[in-house]
Amino acid sequence: MTEDALYDRLQAYLVAIDQEAEELETEHQTLSAIIREHQTAPRPTGPYASLNLVARADLGEVRLIGYDEREIGGTPRVIERTAHAYEWRFTVSVFASEPLVYADMLANALRSGRASVDLAPLQVRRVSDPQRVPELVQQHYEGRAQFDVDLAGIAIGQLLIDVIESGQVIWNDAAYKRQFATLTYEKD
Repeated sequence: MTEDALYDRLQAYLVAIDQEAEELETEHQTLSAIIREHQTAPRPTGPYASLNLVARADLGEVRLIGYDEREIGGTPRVIERTAHAYEWRFTVSVFASEPLVYADMLANALRSGRASVDLAPLQVRRVSDPQRVPELVQQHYEGRAQFDVDLAGIAIGQLLIDVIESGQVIWNDAAYKRQFATLTYEKD
């Protein structure tokens, strides 16, 4: 799974949760945006949230290797496919006058059974408790809360590899200078 796919899946889920909250509670003001951090766009106006991928760890739980053959440039080539279980940690930050209200709503949604369905094939491993962390921006404190969410999934990689297409193996007895067997092989 690529970083873009991870961001897209988490972002879509949190946007849906926020929009549904407005239908459930008439006083709920939806977030103006849920963005990725470190973008060059101006900050959204009104309450908003940001997502930041801060860490990745190989879990060592799944390691699969498989091979496939594909024609590339008119030549049959062998592809090695690898699958590894990873865990990705995102920090979710909410900027609003009452940021814990939004952060609690989003964190609880990530802890719910619905998250395992909507985020599949990702699995929510851990959601930390939201914390209030006001931030000083241009000499004014802004309301901010944040929490971490750990998502686990399988990342698949591909690599072109070269294979030996033909060869010969000879078994010799060096002491008596005799040849026991010869094996010749060729790729089908």
